[in-house]
Formats: sequence, C-alpha cells, structure tokens
Amino acid sequence: MLISFPGDILLLSINAKLAESVFGDFRCLLETLKEIRSPKLVPIIDALFREGTALALSYEDYFGVQIRLPVADDLFEDTLKPVRSNIVSLLIGAPNADMLNSEVIDRVEETSAELNTKAFAEKMLLNRQGLLYLRSRSPYRGPHPNRFSRARDLAKLAIYSRSFLRDAHHFSMFHPRLSQFLFQRVRQWVEYPQLVFDASVSQTLAWTAFVEEFLLADRLEAWTKLSESKIDLPARTMAQIHGEWWTADVLSELLDDDAFPE
Repeated sequence: MLISFPGDILLLSINAKLAESVFGDFRCLLETLKEIRSPKLVPIIDALFREGTALALSYEDYFGVQIRLPVADDLFEDTLKPVRSNIVSLLIGAPNADMLNSEVIDRVEETSAELNTKAFAEKMLLNRQGLLYLRSRSPYRGPHPNRFSRARDLAKLAIYSRSFLRDAHHFSMFHPRLSQFLFQRVRQWVEYPQLVFDASVSQTLAWTAFVEEFLLADRLEAWTKLSESKIDLPARTMAQIHGEWWTADVLSELLDDDAFPE
C-alpha cells in the first residue's frame, strides 16, 4: 500500500503472511527471518519498493514482524528465554546473535520493558530499526487486542514525522506556511501523546517509545531553532485551521497559497 503524506513524503507498506512451522527449531526460524528483514535483501520486494516510489534512487526501510508460537500460555516465557539473543539480533539486524553480549540484550529489552508490564503470553520489542511482536497461538486473553497492527500504524506515523522534520528535500523552503502548519501537527503528536492517543494507554506507551527511539523531540527542537527567525504571521495562523486538513482539497488550497520567500 502506497501512502502519500503531506510534505511530499511517500510511504510504501508491504505486508505478507508466512506459513512457517516453528515446531522444530524456533531459533532456526528467527535466523531465517533475517534473510527477509530488509526489502533490499529480496530482489522482488526491492523492485516493488522502487516501482512504488517511482524515480526514488534510494529508500529507507523499517522491519516489523508478528510471530505466533505454538505453545501454551504458561510455556511462553520459558520458550523465549533460550533465544533471547536471536530475538534481539532479528530486531536490530545483527548478523550474528552469538556475538551479542548480555548487556546489549538487556538494554534492548529494557527499552520496551514498560510496553510489557501487563503483558500475558506476549512480548513486544521496538526501536528505530524494527518492531517485533511475539505471542502464543492460544485465544488471546491479554489487554491489548490488535496490538501488532496498531503498533505498526504508529511506526508509520513516527517514520513520517522523522522524514518531515529532516526536511531533506527542502520542502519548507518551497512551502513555508504549509510546513509550519504541518510542524505544529507533528509537535502536538510528539509533545502531547496522552491527548492525541487517549483511546489506549498501550498506544500512548508505544508512541512514546517511538518518539524516544526516533529522536523526534530532539528533531522538533532543532527545527524550531533553525526556523524561529523565518516564521511569518501567515504561517502562525495556519495553526487555527481545523477539520480534515489532510484531504486533497484542503492541502491543494494551502499549497496554492504558498510561495517562494521574496
């Protein structure tokens, strides 16, 4: 699915379901998944990304996977313990799980510790490199239904926010007022997550983790310092716009009103 975000940012999402058996060797499965961890490692997927992004010469990728283990709920934690290094290795893209020391493994798990406080027979790990969700195949009895898909959507929002704040193609130079308006929206997501994602505590926690991992607060501060002397009054008034600001009609109107600084 190709998503065009305001700010000339394209995000292409490719989803697939693998019917791999983990009855034999869970460690082997985790190592095998590394072979498809990046679309650049799979020629046909890489071609889809390049076709979907038209003339883009390069792209960044983000990995997310959900694994359902054929074990009873009470055996879930014991099943994960022997393969902690393999799980972390898959998440961060380390080629050799045996080379990861316990300090690295502990640090990666601690980053997502708050996300798993109330978890039962499930485990979520996330950082700026990927999203990993494991759970048993038993009927779900935890407090977070559809947890992986929701976290995946938050990852997309974090990726967009990071790309927008990087402003690598100088969109803010060509469309200063629209950029300032979008900046205020991103700022609201980053600084007030408890208000934006108030429907779920778990979503708020996941978004907060993404904000920290993607350094979004630091990027907001850098943007502010670099642009505070260039913001004009019309740009400030963009914050007063309400309604469906993301729709094509409204964005077209905002773009038409923008102009190069004289």
